[in-house]
Amino acid sequence: MAAMVLVVTAFGAFASVAAANGGGGGGQVNIVRHGAAPSKVPANTHYYKTIQAAVNASKSGDWVLIEPGTYYEEVKVTNAQSGIWIRGMNRNTVIIDGQGKVGNGLEIYKASNVWVENLTVRNFEFGAGCPDEECGNDIWWNGGSGSKKIGAHGWYGSYLTAYDTGLTGGYGIFTDNETEGSWENIYASGFADSGIYIGACQECKARVSGAIMENNALGYSGSNAGGKLLLENSIYRHNTVGIAPNSENPGDGPPPQDGECGRPNIENPNPTPIITTTNIPRCTIIRNNIITENNNLTAPVNGSTGVAPWGA
Repeated sequence: MAAMVLVVTAFGAFASVAAANGGGGGGQVNIVRHGAAPSKVPANTHYYKTIQAAVNASKSGDWVLIEPGTYYEEVKVTNAQSGIWIRGMNRNTVIIDGQGKVGNGLEIYKASNVWVENLTVRNFEFGAGCPDEECGNDIWWNGGSGSKKIGAHGWYGSYLTAYDTGLTGGYGIFTDNETEGSWENIYASGFADSGIYIGACQECKARVSGAIMENNALGYSGSNAGGKLLLENSIYRHNTVGIAPNSENPGDGPPPQDGECGRPNIENPNPTPIITTTNIPRCTIIRNNIITENNNLTAPVNGSTGVAPWGA
């Protein structure tokens, strides 16, 4: 089975240096292109050959604008780049390509308030020499995987495409150990774990809208994710499992959410609360989605999803 690739409408091909500069509150603009820089370069504008070089030169309030082309690199954003915008100039033709190699595509590691928009990442795989879940992720806001605590806040993605034709990718669009974020108008296909994953946030303060997830082991996976969490206006089809929220202990810490809503210090309750009734407010909401035909036994699987029930 080959991963289905959906050609989608780009939203930001019109983005200009002036628009980006104005939207970013006066930060510098770092443009990535394969060719030479123009002879006249506006003030506060710089050109780079690689996305990583442009990211490394950025700080809070700056923009990284990526011109159309295929970029064969892994990109890592760190805390020093908290507060930056990364935007492709065309969703379908700005491509970060893993070429079927073990690694991650675009990883935002313990960096807060990072936006990623209007681009495609594909074919980064998990495999030998890389711990489980640490590779094979196309777009990953990583707040500290395995740390059992929240390591960043503010993750925002829109008009993103992730797919894997080799069928050994882990997660398409992924966040863990972070709070306060949203994904809008995103697509993922061909992943052996899940198309999208939100995990390790008892109080996530997150929203997913306009997602299309198909031909993955799981369309959505959400281990120990809860609190204010909204999944709406999306399509989950032809996965092995459509939507799989769960609480587990041990699992992807912080510990499982307990179903309550709005309780202070929800991440580290002390003492652990005793809930005496099910008549409590709920903030995790799944609504207005199409969830259909999630019984695809030809979708890729890994060690955990391969033994899970299907057709849910």
